[in-house]
Amino acid sequence: MAVGDAGLVADFETWGSRGREFLFVAADGALSFASAPLELPPNARVVGPDDVDPVRLENARAIFPHARWRVTLDDRVRLLAALDEEGSVTLADCLGILRHTSRPVAAVAALALARLVDLDLDEPLGARTRVIRRQA
Repeated sequence: MAVGDAGLVADFETWGSRGREFLFVAADGALSFASAPLELPPNARVVGPDDVDPVRLENARAIFPHARWRVTLDDRVRLLAALDEEGSVTLADCLGILRHTSRPVAAVAALALARLVDLDLDEPLGARTRVIRRQA
């Protein structure tokens, strides 16, 4: 999404205690264009490698593209019922649980972003990643 007059594209948009905020991930902790620092709007900030856990950042980059993925009601109910029964399942288990999507892992990512399920983002995402029902 474009931010400010410079037309910068933020890496992430967040909502938190500071309200809406745009985050730019910079390898050296600073953003510049044509050797000049950029003026960012007040609701934007630059984060460097020391500010973000690299595993969590990679996981976020992996799941965010699926934010608008549509999950059928059948698959949503099927996964939530399995989580109610088992407590948790792995991403690999979701391949058999979700039947009406061509990309079950993308569907789980969309449900995580919709805050229906939780994923452990502290470890690299993989077949053994646990999926649990999010407590309301």
